[in-house]
Amino acid sequence: MIKHQLFYTTFLFLIFTFSISAQVQKSLKLYAIVGGQVNKFNSQFNTNLPSQISSFSLGAGSGYYFNRLNIGTEFYFSNGTNSNSNFKVDYSGMNTSLFIGYNILKNKKLLLEPALGFSFLNNKSIISNKTSFQNQYYSNNQLGLTPSLSISKINSSGIFYGLKVGYNFSFNANSYWKDENVEANSMLNDNVGSFFIQFTTGSFLNLSKKKS
Repeated sequence: MIKHQLFYTTFLFLIFTFSISAQVQKSLKLYAIVGGQVNKFNSQFNTNLPSQISSFSLGAGSGYYFNRLNIGTEFYFSNGTNSNSNFKVDYSGMNTSLFIGYNILKNKKLLLEPALGFSFLNNKSIISNKTSFQNQYYSNNQLGLTPSLSISKINSSGIFYGLKVGYNFSFNANSYWKDENVEANSMLNDNVGSFFIQFTTGSFLNLSKKKS
């Protein structure tokens, strides 16, 4: 009797699992990223430069959808500069993120997705002294979380256009910049978190098997 019950239970579980799997709509999203990022470095790198740096960003991403659940990864590069008569800072960054999101709308042609990413924040700055003609090289690499909100419109061909806003939170709120000239931590510390806004465009690929 126990064997029969175990057999029927296993049989029903397999049918249930198969039916749930068959109902899942799977799709792949591939896209390009163009946008901007804003950092505020209160240390000002011991100069009289403004603390805020605005950067141009360019990158790419992908997302795998299970119905409205989205698991994906993306990266983008940022470059910005500040200067005055005495100093110049050239900032460059690369942010890489593994994220999970969810489309809160049931409309298949319009997506509104809050998401949370686990991110690696790579930051580099070159400080140029225009008087002494000397350069200082700094780096600051941190792990963090990236909450974001995006909205996307999909056309009949699967091409989409979207807008995304978010913030990169560093786990270490005030971290020291590494002085690459001496390969040791400097006395400069900053929060390397950043606000970003991005325009995204790409395509959706339907991975679900079509019924014949």
